[in-house]
Amino acid sequence: MYEVLKNKIRELEGGSTTVADSASEDDDIPLKMLIQETTAETPNTSRDMFWQTYEHFAGEGTSGNSQRKWEHQSVNTLDKEINAYTNLPVIARFDNPVQWWNDNKLRFAKLFPLAAIYLSAPAGSVASEQVFSEAGNIYDARRSRLTPDRAEALLFVHHNLPKLNFKY
Repeated sequence: MYEVLKNKIRELEGGSTTVADSASEDDDIPLKMLIQETTAETPNTSRDMFWQTYEHFAGEGTSGNSQRKWEHQSVNTLDKEINAYTNLPVIARFDNPVQWWNDNKLRFAKLFPLAAIYLSAPAGSVASEQVFSEAGNIYDARRSRLTPDRAEALLFVHHNLPKLNFKY
């Protein structure tokens, strides 16, 4: 995980990445096996499985004597920043990670761009689906010979006329 973080940050900064020694000891262990190691009971739902996995990985850094000791400790600022971050206690489950990163963006200046990428909201398809369904309503059996320009004009009027309260 340590090398993966370093490589991602180097990619963001425009540097080259290396894959050597980037595999961790648990890369080949399936997620279910990791969960079964931590708890004797099988999770009932995907929600339970998610939180058990969270507690498995997040629980590693919560003790006073952190078990996260990295083999490669160099004087590089990136290494220091990653080590400082991984040695912090994990925030509570219901705390806001975006707010935490906003408060600590100066402290972890090299990690912050990576967090901004992975904590951003994923793009949705609702707006594009609305446009396609409106276009599908315009083309029907009586309008099967519509040209693309006419269909685009009808779609524009259909979408924007309600915004003018149908006053034209």
